Amino acid sequence: MSLNRRHLARHALDIAGWFSGSLRRLERAQIGGVTILAYHRVLPDDVANRYPLPSLAVAESAFESQVRWLSRHCQVETVERALRQGASSDVRTVALTFDDGYSDNYSIAAPILEQHGVRGTFFVTTAFVSERRSMWFDRAVLAWLRTADRCRDFVDSSDSERVSLSSLDSWMAFLKRSTPELRQRALEECHDGSSEEELASSYSAMSVEDVRDLYQRGHEIGSHTVSHPLLPQLDDESLKRELCESRAQITDWLGADSPTGFCYPNGDHNDRTARAAHAAGYEYACTTLTGSNPSDFDAQRLRRYMVNPARVSSPGGGFSRLAFRAELAGFHERIRNRVSGGR
Repeated sequence: MSLNRRHLARHALDIAGWFSGSLRRLERAQIGGVTILAYHRVLPDDVANRYPLPSLAVAESAFESQVRWLSRHCQVETVERALRQGASSDVRTVALTFDDGYSDNYSIAAPILEQHGVRGTFFVTTAFVSERRSMWFDRAVLAWLRTADRCRDFVDSSDSERVSLSSLDSWMAFLKRSTPELRQRALEECHDGSSEEELASSYSAMSVEDVRDLYQRGHEIGSHTVSHPLLPQLDDESLKRELCESRAQITDWLGADSPTGFCYPNGDHNDRTARAAHAAGYEYACTTLTGSNPSDFDAQRLRRYMVNPARVSSPGGGFSRLAFRAELAGFHERIRNRVSGGR
């Protein structure tokens, strides 16, 4: 089924869900819990439309529409405040989170939040912010866009499982499955020649001063590790270092109490990493598991709804408030589960 046909089918289901009352019942069922939304980048509309990983970039105009609706119909809090104070018993409690620490979070997302009187939770990767050390996945994107044949040759010649690289998504999936050592070697051998300055022009991080300013303006700052590794792949010592050093750095930047919140890079976690996060002093940790968090939530495995533009758009490609509500309420997730369960 083509993308447009999928959009049309989903749009028809959204309308049916609205008129049947099932969408509103799902919304009411979330009252008393905490619903967390996950974003990565918020970019000017023309830039977002060209972003190579479209699921990770929300257009500025769409984001403003989302925040405007949420501020009028939900109780919007930071994650820490929502967990400490407890959810509202009258309306849905929603928290907006931002992973990684890109500069657009500071220059675009935060002002929109403040314009509507709400605050967000920003999980920052400390080496990305303090050292301008580019994210491995941003380097991987540029490697594929500029030297795809070299990426294919590397996979063909490696000792890893035989895979066929047909797209950027398959290249990224290969790297995520690889060991840290193989991933690093792949990025070195497939380097496209771009400098750190060139990377920073498209994938720039917030500064330490930006992070501190967000905190002083009432936003929550949480940790996203030092270097954004996939935590289950690390040994115990490296895992502890990523968790504790990032927390200590943020504490030093803010000159305040240590951050209580953590977000697993790529959502990858297991029992060992959850225990390590708790031992490092984090009161909660966010995953990429889909869903809301009822009153009996697991604080080290908080679920979130990833705001993928394709899932909250109209058949014509623009932002759809109805689709956004359906995604946020878990209506789309029910549909996806039924479709996958029927295969």
